[in-house]
Amino acid sequence: MTLKELFLKVGFDSIRPHLERFEPEHLDSIYAFREAYDLSCRMEPAGIMESIEDEENKVHVSWHGGEIEGEEKWIGASLPSGGTDWKEDLAGEIVVDDDVHLSDEEIAMYCLWELTYWGFSPAEIEKSFKRFKRHKPAGPYEIALDKLEESIWRHQTPRRLRSRGPNGERYIDAGDAKACFKRVYARKNRSKRKRDYR
Repeated sequence: MTLKELFLKVGFDSIRPHLERFEPEHLDSIYAFREAYDLSCRMEPAGIMESIEDEENKVHVSWHGGEIEGEEKWIGASLPSGGTDWKEDLAGEIVVDDDVHLSDEEIAMYCLWELTYWGFSPAEIEKSFKRFKRHKPAGPYEIALDKLEESIWRHQTPRRLRSRGPNGERYIDAGDAKACFKRVYARKNRSKRKRDYR
């Protein structure tokens, strides 16, 4: 059964109680989950998969965590595109591990939660990835790298030299940058100035 077939089979009203129990602090977002569910039910999946053995086109529902002592285990759904391409995710075949004992409604809830991780619609997902250089991040490492580059750009570049492009790219005004960095790094405290003077 594909993810879209599961959504059409269970209906949002049967998913909602499980979602409210899973996300009690975000009950004000239930309407957004409903809109995402309706949108995904109306969306056409990417196409019929040629091979059922193709691991890349499967939605895996399994236990995660617990490797570190004291870490709790949780159930998660791994989508083919990680929630960045809904059409591809909706065409994915659902595979549930043997040690996971859930109803169809609970499986649909975990898949819906994972599907909406980056946004509650494909347009919202595109908007949240605008700060990446015109492409979606390839994985968690690229997201972490972008956060690091953003932090360095904000905290180590003087504000007057920073600018953003139309798609959120970070730029440094190179013309004045050399003089500015020379002044910033040329500052010395009194003892260092005296040492250089001697």
